[in-house]
Amino acid sequence: MRRPVSLLAALALLGALAAADLAGAPSAGALNKITTFAAAGMGAPTSVTVGPDGNIWFASSNGDVVGKVTPSGVVTPFPQDPLYGPNDIVAGPDGNLWFTARQASGIGRITPSGTVTLFTNANVNRPQAITAGPDGNLWFTSKDNDRIGRITPAGSITTFTNPNVDGPYDITAGPDGNLWFTSLTNNRIGRITTAGSISTFVDATHVRAPLGITTGPDGALWYANSANSSLGRITTAGSFSSLAGVSGATDVVAGPDGNLWATEGNPNRLARVTLAGAVTTFAAPDLVFPQGITVGPDDNLWFASQGNGRVGRLTTPKCDGEVATVLVGGYGAPTAGADVIVGNAQANVVNAGAGNDRVCGRGGNDTLRGQAGNDRLFGDAANDVLNGGSEADVCVGGTGTDRTTKCETVSGVP
Repeated sequence: MRRPVSLLAALALLGALAAADLAGAPSAGALNKITTFAAAGMGAPTSVTVGPDGNIWFASSNGDVVGKVTPSGVVTPFPQDPLYGPNDIVAGPDGNLWFTARQASGIGRITPSGTVTLFTNANVNRPQAITAGPDGNLWFTSKDNDRIGRITPAGSITTFTNPNVDGPYDITAGPDGNLWFTSLTNNRIGRITTAGSISTFVDATHVRAPLGITTGPDGALWYANSANSSLGRITTAGSFSSLAGVSGATDVVAGPDGNLWATEGNPNRLARVTLAGAVTTFAAPDLVFPQGITVGPDDNLWFASQGNGRVGRLTTPKCDGEVATVLVGGYGAPTAGADVIVGNAQANVVNAGAGNDRVCGRGGNDTLRGQAGNDRLFGDAANDVLNGGSEADVCVGGTGTDRTTKCETVSGVP
């Protein structure tokens, strides 16, 4: 995420103050595995994105590095000119990566093989964040002169201004064909059309030092309120609300499970937040001041761990290739909809809900039970019992010695 290093101490203090405002302690989730990757010369990553080559790319302003991490964790840094200061990075429509060069007050382009080109303009001053727009261009925030910028893949830069924009921070493509951004200094959320027309929206309750912004799974814009322990929400019509319980939030992304995932910079955690407001947090010893977060091509969460110079991955539990919406002992509960339910590492009784669910064990000698829907039950490496429900259920054994009952379709079971 888009964090100038000079803000670290201030945001740490904000996070500490915000922690005192928690409406209720979020539940701890220890069942998702966090792994971090590091290499000499990668600096302190501030943002991550998925590249056109299937790797995770990062920008590191403290170290002047743009780099990539393969899905298996191999890190390749590409050192930049010490005057560039790459801060945010995104995949462009031209098959290259584009980044904000804060120190150079320009926009950089790097090919997947590592060739860099810098573009500058007199109206760009220490750009903060960058995103791909719906018009085939790249859009960025020029934070220190209160402008929103656009750069074409050919390198032509245009900037736009509005008196109500003050300290524009992050920017994202919205579901309405416009670009949406956070205006940090004056606590506003902004919208800019691809023609350059800017509007801003203000709400003293729901906008408090906004940082990262993303389009949520519900079609609204969600942003990280760093100063009041919440995730803010604004509809494309300009209506505000927020969810409490996320401490020191720095960035947010729509996850592969239909929920929101946020980085909590000050408590050194990741947070999973449902649209109903249930919060589950994840921590690890080598997760320090996490910043930008994105969903990888593997449906895992990838993030920049700025405080210790690493890029991290939170592995999401999966069942039959789908990301879990319910993790036994971790988060969620079966609903009337189509759930993906995964057990924990112990021996479990894992029950489907009322919908057409997928149910998987996770390492223990599990009993998996279908219910009223057309369920799919999957054993794993342990000795599982697969019990179908009252409908047409599919039971697939794993590599253990599994048993089935009430399963209309059975495979992988002796």
